[in-house]
Order: sequence, then C-alpha cells, then structure tokens
Amino acid sequence: MAVRGYDPAPRRPLSQGERLIAAGFFLLFFGALAGELLRDFRPVKLGLLAAVVSWVPLLVLHELGHALAARAVGWHVSEVVLGQGRDLVRFRWGKARVSFKLAPLIGYVRTVPTSLTGARWRQALIYAAGPLAELCLVLALWLVVGEELLRRSESLGVVLAQAVALTALLGGLFNLLPFRVPGGGASDGLGILLSAFTPRERFEWQLATPWVDLAEALLDDARGAEAEQVLEEGLAELPLHPRLRLAQARCRAELDDDAGAVAILEGFGDLESLPPGLRQDVLATGARVALIAGTEARWLDARRLAERATSEGERDEVSTLAWWVKGAALTQLGRARPALEALEVAARMADDDAELTWVFAWTAVAWARLGEPKQAELYAREVLARAPRAQVLALIEGLADEAAPAPSVD
Repeated sequence: MAVRGYDPAPRRPLSQGERLIAAGFFLLFFGALAGELLRDFRPVKLGLLAAVVSWVPLLVLHELGHALAARAVGWHVSEVVLGQGRDLVRFRWGKARVSFKLAPLIGYVRTVPTSLTGARWRQALIYAAGPLAELCLVLALWLVVGEELLRRSESLGVVLAQAVALTALLGGLFNLLPFRVPGGGASDGLGILLSAFTPRERFEWQLATPWVDLAEALLDDARGAEAEQVLEEGLAELPLHPRLRLAQARCRAELDDDAGAVAILEGFGDLESLPPGLRQDVLATGARVALIAGTEARWLDARRLAERATSEGERDEVSTLAWWVKGAALTQLGRARPALEALEVAARMADDDAELTWVFAWTAVAWARLGEPKQAELYAREVLARAPRAQVLALIEGLADEAAPAPSVD
C-alpha cells in the first residue's frame, strides 16, 4: 500500500516471554505445514507454501511499482519501507532510505512532489502503480503459462505459477479497494479516489520534505549548526514556507536560543487566524521548543501548549508530536502516570520510525520515574535496537539512576 507512513510497529515492545510464544506459534504453523506436505506428497500441495513464500517478493514488487512510478512522473522518493517492526537491513537507493523490517507483511513508500503542476494526477498514478505491478505479473504469467493457469495440474511449474498468480491477483485487487487503514492512512484504491480532492495546501506542505527530513535527522544527532544551514537552503528555495519555519524554530531551540525560537513562532501571528492544521502544528512545535528549554517554567509552557494542541479537533487529526511532547512534559513535571497515557496515544498514532523512537525513549524515562525498572528496561532495549541518534541515546542513558517521581505540578 502507498500509505503515507503507516507502520504498525509494536506499540509496546515484546517481552522475552512474548517473543518465545510468537516463535512457538511460528514453528507450530510451519511444522504442521511441513507435515501435511510430506504426507502423501503431491505437487499441488506446494501451492500454499508457494503462496506464502511469494508474499515477500510480491510486496517488494508492489512497493517498487510505487517508487518507480514516482520517479517516472518526476517526484522524489524519500523512503521505502518493507515490513513492520524493527529494521533488519537499511540502505540507500539514490536519495531514498530503504528499510527491510522484521515482519514483512505490509509496506509503504514516501513520495515528495517536486512541483505543484499536475500534482493530483501524478499522485493518483503513484497510488495505482503498486496494484498494477502485481496485476501485470498476473498477465505475464498468463501469457507464459496460458490456459493451464486455470486448470488443475500435477505439473510443479504450473502449480507454482498458479499460486503466485492467485496471490498477486488477490493482493492487487485488495489494494484497489477503497478503505482506511490504522494510523490515518489510505489504501491505494482510496488514495486514487482522494487524489482528485487533495488540497493544494497539502502538496505545498510536502514540498519542504527533503530539507525538513534532513534537518530533523541532523538535530536528532545533535548537529544543530548543520541543520540550520540545511533549513536556510530550503528557505532560499521556498521563502517563508511554514514547515521550514517550524523546523527552524526547533533548530534555534536546540542551539540554546529559546528567545529566537519563540520569535519565529510569534511570526506566524494570531493563532486563531491560522488554518486549524497549521495552528496545531505551531502549538505542537511551540510545546517542543518549551520542552527543549529545560526549565520547570518552560516545561509548564510545554504542557499547556501540547494540551491545547491535543484538544483541538479529532484525535486522529492531531499530530503525534503534540501527544508525545505532552507526555514528555508531564514526565519532567513528575506526573509520569498521565504521561504514560499520552505516550500510549502517541505510540498508536506514530507513522514514522524516528518519531516512534522518541516516544519509546520518553516512555522508558516515565517508567523509570515511576520506579518500574523492568518496564523502563524493556522500552530502553527497544530504543537501542532501533539504532537511535545521539539526542535519543542521551535521553535513555542512566535510566537505572532515575530518582522517584518529583511532586506533581498542577
């Protein structure tokens, strides 16, 4: 699916016992499958195994269809994700980040428009390309195998072709159905339909993605000066772009210029005059800036701004940033229990690996403040498994030495 960023990674890391149970079910399933295949063996029995094994190559084909279509229409591909959970392999394909994850059940491609010309039809074509790649494979198998593809056969080659063709056909047709997926994303079918109604403002917002993504990664790595340079380059290309200005506010805060960060946010003017989505983003960024400032007074500001951001609109319309910053601010103010509730919401909503890593890191801190070292260690291990950047790593260092919760601040 060409979902904007849906990745149902574990909302809570699996414990050792849960991993053993999952492994047991896995071995039981494939053991039973192997036993059935070996009992009175016939080639037709390999059909189910071929269907299961072909899932991963078909997932790769599907997402490759999205990515190649994006490049064909002149858009950037910023990320290709195959699977769910932890990364197994990460590499670069041009400027795109590619991740193979632990459970290869679903994937997504992040694309970025390079201009606003024909943006709606280009987006629709990118959505359609994934299912069409699978359906083209079905057509190719039909051309090679012919009518034997529809008949019962004892030929091993035909059985394997039938299994792959059926899996690809079902996958392609299923992805063309219009439906919502958890995390606020859309199936390819729904994405195609909605492309005609996508507001111009959304494409304008996405234009800043290359600079913002790079700057955010540099900031997470405590490389604020480099991030500032990247954002200045972006603003030279897209003057006064709101997304770049919000990233610039965080950058000033990370460089210990709280006043400069606040001035950038005040430059947006009266909050009530802003569109609802932008207003929530300004509030969430303001909350993060206040959290970074690192004083009790500013943590109170962070909580207030985050609470206002999370109270506006439906829950799935509020950014994940607002929820996890709310949890982080409450943690710093000694209110770890309500902090965990906010962080749980953020974990369910997170559609980005870097963001989810921040959520898990603050969750580890909150559990440590509650005097629950085992829970804190569980989340800390999950964070470390995600190869965190310097800022996140610094946050979870020394969790064992965390003190008991400070008095509540109302």
